[in-house]
Amino acid sequence: IRNRAGKGGALFSSSSNLKIKSSSFTSNAAIYGGATYHESLGFVILLNCIIRNNTAKVSAGGVHITPSSRSSRWTVHHFVCAGSYFIHNIAVNGGSIYVENIKRRDFTRIHYCLIISSYFVKNWAVTGATWFNYLISLNLINSSFILNRVQRNGAGCLIEKTVLAISGCFISNNTAGINGGGIHISEIMSICIWYTVFQHNTALVMGGAVYCSVQKQINDVKFILGTGNVFMLN
Repeated sequence: IRNRAGKGGALFSSSSNLKIKSSSFTSNAAIYGGATYHESLGFVILLNCIIRNNTAKVSAGGVHITPSSRSSRWTVHHFVCAGSYFIHNIAVNGGSIYVENIKRRDFTRIHYCLIISSYFVKNWAVTGATWFNYLISLNLINSSFILNRVQRNGAGCLIEKTVLAISGCFISNNTAGINGGGIHISEIMSICIWYTVFQHNTALVMGGAVYCSVQKQINDVKFILGTGNVFMLN
């Protein structure tokens, strides 16, 4: 509670594998990663945790995940967040979570991400209340994004450059100052959405529920809006 640092207000890690279980991070602050900052060499697992009232001056009010610069070109990174709560975290980029890959000319460090049975409530950011970019695969399953706000894009989630699957999520009452009240998706390779509720989300310009754009040079992007989705009062 109420810890301060440049990276990782409460916890900084640079390890092969890290698992955090049944822990609470409250009112911590940093420049990057208000609650925790992880330079991953393997996997990071966040299980049944509460991340609340943390702040970052730049990115990730809650949890910042990035591959370590020491990892090799063949290293496979995983981030799993299960049964966790992100409540009222604040940052310029990625109010609750900021997950990034490192793009280099010779290779991209692979990064798989799974968010399951987790809750993101009343987080705030200039851009992306929850932000994921340069991932090989992102799966959002049975999770809720409620009452998050951003000044620009992606109030529920901002997602860039990945293969995306969303199933069984509840995305409600999120507000974006520009585009993507529920979800803002850009430069995407593939999108599949099933059994997800988009309710009462707002964007002042485009995409109250979902805003999606792709790279001009990509001609075979797949956008699959499957069965069981509900769009209501956006």
